[in-house]
Amino acid sequence: MNKIKKFIKLFLKHDSILFQLYFYIKYLISKLRFNGLTEEFVFIGFTGTNGKSSCANLMYQSLLALGEKVALVSTVNMAINSNLYPNKSKMTTLDINVFFNFLKDCKKESVKYIVLEYSSHAYVQQRLKGIDFRQINLTSLMADHVEYHGSKIKYWEVKFNIIRSVLENSKSKFFCNENCSSLLPEDLKALVYGKNTLEKAEDLKDVDFGVGFTKFELFGKKIKSKLISELNLNNLLGIYFQLLDLGFSQEKILSVVADLKPVKGRFDYINSKGFEIVLDYAHSDDSMENILKFFHVELEKDITVVFGATGGGRDVYKRPKMGRVADLYANKIILTSDDPYDDDPLEIANQIAQGVFNKDKCFIEVDRKKAILKAFELSDDKSLIVILGKAGEEVMAVNGKLIKYSDMNVVKEFLNI
Repeated sequence: MNKIKKFIKLFLKHDSILFQLYFYIKYLISKLRFNGLTEEFVFIGFTGTNGKSSCANLMYQSLLALGEKVALVSTVNMAINSNLYPNKSKMTTLDINVFFNFLKDCKKESVKYIVLEYSSHAYVQQRLKGIDFRQINLTSLMADHVEYHGSKIKYWEVKFNIIRSVLENSKSKFFCNENCSSLLPEDLKALVYGKNTLEKAEDLKDVDFGVGFTKFELFGKKIKSKLISELNLNNLLGIYFQLLDLGFSQEKILSVVADLKPVKGRFDYINSKGFEIVLDYAHSDDSMENILKFFHVELEKDITVVFGATGGGRDVYKRPKMGRVADLYANKIILTSDDPYDDDPLEIANQIAQGVFNKDKCFIEVDRKKAILKAFELSDDKSLIVILGKAGEEVMAVNGKLIKYSDMNVVKEFLNI
């Protein structure tokens, strides 16, 4: 079966006429079946390499706290109003037929806002074609899905085309994180947000980062947030300006954003029995560097890091780069499995290890549970254990099957909490 799938993927490349025709027909069928359904909602989209799930979840939390009827579709989870549940499809953006059936359920529950992630694959496969977005937020822009799109530049162009397609609606607004605003082409004008932007305007003051918190003053209100790092502070600031654009008052927004909680699997922090642990979904060299550099340089922590790389032919080029980042910022490195699909996890680990120059601090244990337990064995009360790649996920993709597995459960079982 895997060989058949590989043959089909090779024959039907995403830029082929047959590929585009197939997904266009799916779109037309869905449009006929669910005619007019999308007009019932206000759509808020998040696109970018990293940060989509965090921002989508923060927006969902905010709208719910403001008393709105809201639904969520993210890589991590889905929700209709207060009913939040895991996204077991492992798809950032749902298949078009599944998505429209989800919208039918949203209509039954009187949902007004639909918050969702807009992936590059979804754009190419026309999964969200014909939907008018009220807002689109570009959260970051790095290299990703290079094997699928052909190059980093082509991947970026897909992201820009997502934004262009949204802005065809004159009522739509485009927000952009300051960390990638300089990469925008001239035809895309954004409302830029971020720590540096607001500090220059003196609207953001007294920022103080800790392992489990961020303190700051925003428009005169002192806030202690459970969101960790400058990355999440920027995410919060983006949500603030999007809510303003939706018509909510500054007073209400500030009261809501102060209570926003970390998204499951994004900077999850545990301090128990002499161990400090952070679990995060970071699965690229760029996202890894953002996290490891923050803890090692900003907070001066000794780090034991556990991670692997996704198989199934995905982004092979970045594996040695991930090893290099770990080598730069971690004191001990444990390489393991991370959704190997039909690839050999040991081969993947060895490819990552090519980027690690200091081999003495690098260990390979392809059994992910054993790798995490080894991290506890190698760490002390001065160390921070950082477990990357799967975080809040509850399954692992191995040889065509989804096997029940959770990093968080392994940690809690070891700590007996």
